[in-house]
Amino acid sequence: MHATATTGSAGFLSAADKVKLDGVSTSSFSLSSTVATNAYVTAPTVGTGSTAARSDHVHGVLVGTPVSLVPSASNASGSSTSLARADHVHSIPGFGSVTGTFCQGNDSRLSNDRVATGLRMNDNTVVVTNLYAPPTGGYVLTSVDASSAMWWPTVPWNFQMTSSESQSTTTGGTYLDKISMVVNMPMSGVYVIAYSVEVKGSNSNQQAQFRLYNSTAATTYCDNSPWFTYYVTYSGFYIGRFVNGTTPTLKLQYASSNSSNTTSIQRARLMMWQVSF
Repeated sequence: MHATATTGSAGFLSAADKVKLDGVSTSSFSLSSTVATNAYVTAPTVGTGSTAARSDHVHGVLVGTPVSLVPSASNASGSSTSLARADHVHSIPGFGSVTGTFCQGNDSRLSNDRVATGLRMNDNTVVVTNLYAPPTGGYVLTSVDASSAMWWPTVPWNFQMTSSESQSTTTGGTYLDKISMVVNMPMSGVYVIAYSVEVKGSNSNQQAQFRLYNSTAATTYCDNSPWFTYYVTYSGFYIGRFVNGTTPTLKLQYASSNSSNTTSIQRARLMMWQVSF
């Protein structure tokens, strides 16, 4: 008599083994010609199939068409169950200058200088308001007020000068021009007008006369009436505000208080420059 079979030795079939054997389907170990399912993105499952797979079986992989890229779109994991090939390509919006397009490297807006409308300072735009051409060396951008600025040189700007070294004389009481200077004001601001002149009279009992005069505004800025019969140097200045676009004519003039007196004038100099806005 044989003993009951074990995993290590042959023998008779036990009743329990017989029950297990009867519970096995006759097709459990048969090969099936059923096509393997496609592979796609999904959660793992145990499955319900009752057939075995051949060793050389192949699963198909589902692939989809890539979606187009959209400017300003947010990152997202997506919901498609298809996979992407290694050489897949996403289309992008075309080049252009309107919303939803890309700016390419040789776009003229990138490669060429453009005139700025102003400087952005926090929540305020400071606009450059001067009428000059682009600044040269030595200029700095200086604020005029809370919302405007202009290019300003580090040396006195709009400096103008005229002079006459020769002697001129008169015995008349009407003012005559010794030197004259027409000033084209490029910007509004405060200017200094300075003068220097040598004046004398021929009669110590009569006065020589001279003045700094704006003939455009019919305004006398400085005047003097010396008694000296020898040359004396006089100098002075006027500080005032002038408006952009005006053309004041500044003059150093001379006259005599009496026909018996000869007023002489020489080495006259007239200067003007801007000191602030």
